[in-house]
Amino acid sequence: MNILIKASQQANNTAIPEALSAKNLHAAIKNDDIDRVAEFIVQGFDFTAPSQEFGFGTCLHFVCHCGSLDMAQLILCRFSAPEFIDMLDKEFQTAVMCAVSGNKTDILGLLLQYGAKITQKGSDGMTALHLAAKTGNIRATKILLEWYKKKVDGKRFMDFLNDVDNGNWTALVWAAELGHVNIESYLVGLGADATICDFENNTALHWAALSNKIAALLPLLQTNVNLNHQNVNGDTPLHIACRHLNTQMCLMLLANGSDVHVKNFTEETAIGCIPDTKSQCARIMQFNVLMQARNSSPVSQIVCPDVTNGRESIPIPMVKIVRRNVLRRSEEILWDVSKPNFKYITRPVVVEELVQMDNRLARMEVCDCGDK
Repeated sequence: MNILIKASQQANNTAIPEALSAKNLHAAIKNDDIDRVAEFIVQGFDFTAPSQEFGFGTCLHFVCHCGSLDMAQLILCRFSAPEFIDMLDKEFQTAVMCAVSGNKTDILGLLLQYGAKITQKGSDGMTALHLAAKTGNIRATKILLEWYKKKVDGKRFMDFLNDVDNGNWTALVWAAELGHVNIESYLVGLGADATICDFENNTALHWAALSNKIAALLPLLQTNVNLNHQNVNGDTPLHIACRHLNTQMCLMLLANGSDVHVKNFTEETAIGCIPDTKSQCARIMQFNVLMQARNSSPVSQIVCPDVTNGRESIPIPMVKIVRRNVLRRSEEILWDVSKPNFKYITRPVVVEELVQMDNRLARMEVCDCGDK
């Protein structure tokens, strides 16, 4: 406030004020000239108007990208309307998103104090949390989630934590794909859902395998994610690790229950995806094939990854159960079913006139069922 009072006194003593333009304001912010910015405020410059100099956003977007905390505080103490704080620029980014992308965590905290909206979706349907996970900004990730957890109930918090962008990627998937292990661990610790699939039926574990970083696998192995889950190509994370010849990643997946016999939709097992058959990875995988061949316990193979075609929040796969004998190169189908041609019913319909339901316990018959 002292800065604004000083600027007001200087303005009264100046016969001809200097030109007020977005270009000059841009230069003042870039040079961290807080006194000059204060002059713009007291002389009535419209800070809320979008301008080409600020990427068709406001000066607040620019401050959050490359300005200082004092500069942001000066602007927000005079212009704090939600419409101004949450305005989108031409990239559909809010000031909060700019602070995350610009690694301005001090300004991010200030924006939250002024009531900035963090659930707003911008480019590609991403929230500020997606951006924090994508850029590896662990401090911003913690600031956003700790602040939001205090403001809402548990359900709304989990909805935000597991929110998806336009590619159906969660913040956890972004962290896994780019190998930001510290963010992965933090999100998993808060209960992030590792089973959510993108539009190609990949889980976070598939993307961790694609990152080719074994450390990216470790947090996900502490969750309930299915190691043998198949994407739209039928690939499991083990298929992906084998293509990368990542021996350590293959061993980690095998040690936690990956099945070497699962075939993708081109009838390839993970070992068939190894580009160099003489590599260490190939030898280790061959050894594990022989080891698993001694275990004749039934295994499941996915026939359809989701029979509901995305109508349920959690995919419902259809499987066939087989017992394989790799040494004899034979396969015994224990349970198989073809994909039914059914109509998906979203809610039950009971016609009261045609269906008489007797709910009295005394009239109910007890059945005795057994396997044949």
